[in-house]
Amino acid sequence: MDTPLEVAESRDPKGLYRKARRGELANFTGIDSPYEPPESPEVRIDTVECSPEEAAHDIVDRLPVLGVFPPGIESDPLREPDLSAIVPAHRAVCEGHFSSRQ
Repeated sequence: MDTPLEVAESRDPKGLYRKARRGELANFTGIDSPYEPPESPEVRIDTVECSPEEAAHDIVDRLPVLGVFPPGIESDPLREPDLSAIVPAHRAVCEGHFSSRQ
């Protein structure tokens, strides 16, 4: 997520930035702790230029490219995606992970 500090503060429903500025929260990123942007992010979402819905679509569309979801998963929020290809792959990863821990 790429959001200027001023925008993040203006969107803060819990008032955490305000508390950090008053010194009530320590080590708050962007206030008293530095923000270090990633050198080469796999996904970059500019939250000033796009809506939350557009950001979600961008992320879902990028997942197959990153190998998280197989190609063909739709990012249409009004359409239920076919997850049949994901469940067996996820199950195999989980079973491999848990069997290797025994």
